[in-house]
Amino acid sequence: MSDATNYEDFISNYAKMLPESDSTELQKILEMKSLRRAEQAPLIQLYRNKFETARPPTTTQPNPASSSSFSMSAMVSMATDGIGDSSMRRLEKLVKRF
Repeated sequence: MSDATNYEDFISNYAKMLPESDSTELQKILEMKSLRRAEQAPLIQLYRNKFETARPPTTTQPNPASSSSFSMSAMVSMATDGIGDSSMRRLEKLVKRF
């Protein structure tokens, strides 16, 4: 829900709130914020450079139930913070996919 104009701060806050996330999930959230693809690209690239390349490769499959429940709770938290109607509809569609 923070402002995406300061890329470093936005990505740092995102990584703190969703430490098990990936760039695909970040892109979905940026779309819910109604950012255009051109505005999303530098944020996604910064996230990939700072966090995805820094992560050690995992040897086991991640537990989809635990990461989904964490992501789900983050989405519910966003929904209760008063986002707009159109964003709420997109959030509901995203939640239904999980």
